[in-house]
Amino acid sequence: MKQNLVLQWKLLFRRKEFYLSFAIMLGLAVAAFVTDCREYYGWDLSECHSASMLFYLRTYNVDFSGIVMSLYPLLAVLPFADSYIVDRHNAVLPVLLAKSKFRDYYFSKMLVTFLASFLVLFVPQVVNMALDAVAFPWTVPGDFTNVLYGWTYADTIESFAFPRLLNDHPGLYNLLFALTLSVTGGLMAAVSYCLSYILSKSRVLIICLMFLLLNVITLICQALRLSTDAHITSYLFPCA
Repeated sequence: MKQNLVLQWKLLFRRKEFYLSFAIMLGLAVAAFVTDCREYYGWDLSECHSASMLFYLRTYNVDFSGIVMSLYPLLAVLPFADSYIVDRHNAVLPVLLAKSKFRDYYFSKMLVTFLASFLVLFVPQVVNMALDAVAFPWTVPGDFTNVLYGWTYADTIESFAFPRLLNDHPGLYNLLFALTLSVTGGLMAAVSYCLSYILSKSRVLIICLMFLLLNVITLICQALRLSTDAHITSYLFPCA
């Protein structure tokens, strides 16, 4: 099992899809930080939003959170979920199975698939949090024209997931959000990997399956008026 894990990690680090997904997520995280710096350049720090509020996947950052959430199902699956199909296509599967049991091959590849997606999603979010924490104050009065910092703040966050955590420890709230999103992405990738043994003739379908599935669920929910939010955060952290 250990040898299989090492081998799968080596195969992962040779895949351009892994680096592409990571580059896109990291690029968006840094771009969001740069955009915030440009927006607040020259402002008094006491009038800026706090570092936790500027986390790029909070709904305050509509543009960047919308882009990331739209690409999220693709970026989660792209790194390694189709690797079984690639092994078959490149005719290396018989060689790999000759050196190990199918069970070890299957579960080691599933674990690496999960971890690859988790890293691709989680690390850029932490980078964005760290950059915001360095450049912006952690606790500030904020812009009082913003409803979240006004007198209705307590009422507003009641519709959020874990309102007490958000109010008392917003940084931990963002970290929990990042962990939830990343673990869910890893599970999506793992499920897609398992399905690749059934849908082994279509690599494109395996990569796009979760993206299509989530969009279909969103359309159904909107048609039934079950949700007005098209982001996956509706299912993880409502009104995050």
